[in-house]
Amino acid sequence: MSVVERALAKAAALRGKSNGAPRQQRSMSGKSSAVPVANNSGAGVEVDSTALRALGLIPTADMEHRIHEELRLIKRPLLQNAEEGRSTTSGNLIMVASALPGAGKTFLSLNLAISMASELDWNVLLIDADMGRATLSRALGLRDAPGLAGLLDQERASLNDFVFKTSLPRLHVLPAGGTRPSQPSP
Repeated sequence: MSVVERALAKAAALRGKSNGAPRQQRSMSGKSSAVPVANNSGAGVEVDSTALRALGLIPTADMEHRIHEELRLIKRPLLQNAEEGRSTTSGNLIMVASALPGAGKTFLSLNLAISMASELDWNVLLIDADMGRATLSRALGLRDAPGLAGLLDQERASLNDFVFKTSLPRLHVLPAGGTRPSQPSP
């Protein structure tokens, strides 16, 4: 079955189920799921494109189309592999990493997450694991919010207490949650 045929079949199925029934969404594992959302997240974290553009975290207007096309080229195989169960061991993890500061990890992570969350039935949890700088958390106004550091420090912590909704549907954020020492104490 071609991609177009699958899309048409999916649209037809959604139309048939849209009679007041809630639509199920898939996580990156391709399984139906609900992304956990912090109880204290209220209406959600505002994703302010003007502010993010000023910080250099989303493309400028003149580069927006080109960057979106490049991201589409990156995300399509990732989503297809996750759908078909051919991706990572658990099928639901994408990590963006580099040993060099300023290599564009935050830019790529944020824009790829936004792009993936724009898909019809994919939930995305964007995790700011840079506890030293927490650039993403600061940019989203979550600098002092509980996050990954608290989750790791608490023995019986629940992920639900640390994940925040955003103003973008299907995009959730786990902020860095403060700094941790770079070297563990002996």
